[in-house]
Amino acid sequence: MCLPGCVADWVFLHIPYGPSVAYAPPDMETSPGLGSSDSVATGLGQGGSSQPVGAGDLDSEQLTDEEAARHARERYREHGLPTLEADAVVGPHLQADERVLDYRADAALARVDDATTTAPRESGPLYVTSTRLLHLGRQATSVALDEMGELVIADDRMLITLGSVRGLMLDVAQPRQLRVLMAAARAAIDS
Repeated sequence: MCLPGCVADWVFLHIPYGPSVAYAPPDMETSPGLGSSDSVATGLGQGGSSQPVGAGDLDSEQLTDEEAARHARERYREHGLPTLEADAVVGPHLQADERVLDYRADAALARVDDATTTAPRESGPLYVTSTRLLHLGRQATSVALDEMGELVIADDRMLITLGSVRGLMLDVAQPRQLRVLMAAARAAIDS
């Protein structure tokens, strides 16, 4: 709150259905990490590279997760979903007609239901295929894309509903891009 005679240093803007951004008046020096575009998370493409899968000719180092997700949405509409070669880890788990769409070398997954008081997380590789989400931690977790209710981003965590009292919490790099891919894959199943 600013009392009479003072000048506000920062103004936080919330745009419905958009990012909250920090704005500093032009004469103020801004410090890294305060705006939504100052910190960039890089995801893992196939083989653990820092380039997100399907990034094309966009420089992912310069895009926020939200901007890259918007570009990915347009790319999927124009060119369809990406396909990756199955590696030795996921290959034995795939059905004959199943394709790998995305891979993340490290993702933490927690299962939540009405009996869960704490949600222990398991780390491991994450695969999005043409039909399901497959997490290969200590225990393999496979969820069909068409069984998923909502895909919600809270901070940098993806929340996935599976019925009224069950769900998953997924900590992964570039969750917004992953949500866009999963939504596009679900739409492809429905069509």
